[in-house]
Amino acid sequence: METRRIFEPEMAALAAERIHDDELEPLRLCSELPEDDSVEEHVERDMNFHLMIAKATHNPVLLMVLSSTSELLREGRRRIFIVPGELAKARDWHHTIYKAIARRDAAAAREAMARHMEQVQLGLEQSKTQDQS
Repeated sequence: METRRIFEPEMAALAAERIHDDELEPLRLCSELPEDDSVEEHVERDMNFHLMIAKATHNPVLLMVLSSTSELLREGRRRIFIVPGELAKARDWHHTIYKAIARRDAAAAREAMARHMEQVQLGLEQSKTQDQS
């Protein structure tokens, strides 16, 4: 999570500045987290959304950094999506991040991603509390 909190807000800001028009619709589609998906489908969509943002920076090193951490964080994503309410929060943040990127608003994209990372951290903490119950 520390790595994500450092890198992902800046990646979102760069994506807002650099995304190509033809990358917007695939990013929008990937930002959706339908209610009827399985936990594994949510995990895949979530990972792809964040990777697509990294790709939209058009910086191969940033893409490598995020790609190398994504697989490590797969279990954390699984844990978060079973905490009641966390899927809806993630869906809202993905939508907010997407809209900021689509508007080419780097500051809003950075802030939205930072807030999303806070939400993810809290979700992980809740999942640990549930495990102890």
